[in-house]
Amino acid sequence: MDDASPLPRQRPAPDHVWARVREDYLAGVPARECCRRHGVGRSALFERAAEEKWRRIDQPWVAPDALDPDDEGLALDARIDGDISLLAPEDLAEVAVSRLMRAALRGDALGALRWGRVRQALDDEGQRLARIESGRRRTAQLQAQMEARAAVRTAPDSPDGPDSFAPRPDSPP
Repeated sequence: MDDASPLPRQRPAPDHVWARVREDYLAGVPARECCRRHGVGRSALFERAAEEKWRRIDQPWVAPDALDPDDEGLALDARIDGDISLLAPEDLAEVAVSRLMRAALRGDALGALRWGRVRQALDDEGQRLARIESGRRRTAQLQAQMEARAAVRTAPDSPDGPDSFAPRPDSPP
């Protein structure tokens, strides 16, 4: 057998794959990501896009900060109705874990590491906020105890009250 024989040509992707490539590409997914997701070459993607006139400019405008329809944070954003003041770090940590897993499944090790760091930072922030809240509750308890003690000391009928040094009128002389 001759070692100089040419390599077999790679089979072109079937039409159903190209339909998904087109959908992602027109949705704004970068060409490199479309190629990676679907196993097609960039030059093939650009060639097909030119031939079939896939033009992103013809697509409806989407806000740059809008979430992808498959994004894990979409349900969370809907639940809080866009009011980020309602978010807790643990809510965001769940989204970070989902994105970490999605990145790992895609083979994006760097992305998985980044989301892991985001999750760790959110966990740390949640613990810090819990410590602050615990300190506030403890301070409120101590303040309530001090106020209760002060109220007992200043009560006129109390043996510890300010009049306790004077003899009581009903006590024997």
